Amino acid sequence: MNEKLKSEILNASGCSGEAIVGGCLTFLALSSLLILLTWVGFISFPTSSMLYHNNESFLRDKCQRQMREIAFALDLYHREHGEFPPAFTTDEYGTLLHSWRVQILPYLQDKAYLDIYKKIRLDEPWNSKWNQQFHVISGLTPVFNCPTSMESTGGTTTYYMVIDDAGRVVPESGILFAEREIKRDKQYNWMNPNYEIRFEDIKEGVNSNPNGITSDHDYMRLGNPGANICTFNFEIKWIPNNP
Repeated sequence: MNEKLKSEILNASGCSGEAIVGGCLTFLALSSLLILLTWVGFISFPTSSMLYHNNESFLRDKCQRQMREIAFALDLYHREHGEFPPAFTTDEYGTLLHSWRVQILPYLQDKAYLDIYKKIRLDEPWNSKWNQQFHVISGLTPVFNCPTSMESTGGTTTYYMVIDDAGRVVPESGILFAEREIKRDKQYNWMNPNYEIRFEDIKEGVNSNPNGITSDHDYMRLGNPGANICTFNFEIKWIPNNP
């Protein structure tokens, strides 16, 4: 190193003497590294934030596309039957058999779901020994599970009908079906007819009641948290959290 430059560095750092040159230069190197890391962190935070927003935007759009496919299937079912599918089917003794999601399988775009529908024993409960083989459908693109779901395992669903205590859809709610996020202790199979969203549980707003309309969208809380819903006009809408 040039002696004059070394002297200027030592004077600027408050160091002097050949005996401590190495220590001073080490100190300066560490200081420079600290400054560099600070700048890297300053630059990388908005970059990672931007990447998160882009990813969340992509996943939210994918979730809405899935919901549109379900809405389209519900529309076709309604046109053919003159009514929406029941939230659940029952046997003659009132035992719950299957969810509405099973009933719309023939109307989904991927006709492989029709083949699955034909194999399901509709007169047996959803969790009978035979029907358990359909709890997780491999080889087909998931339709009933939002891609942002953090806790989901195979076969779970995040889309639920809004129903009254009698199990009927509630037109005055304006919501045909909506999202409900998956929790580790609350993971329900897509065939399960036992857990829909009760009309009473949506009155507090989005992400307010764990049994109501909730989602994993914006899980880092950096943007605009909310959830997707489907109206009775088969429109998919984003509903933000309550102010």
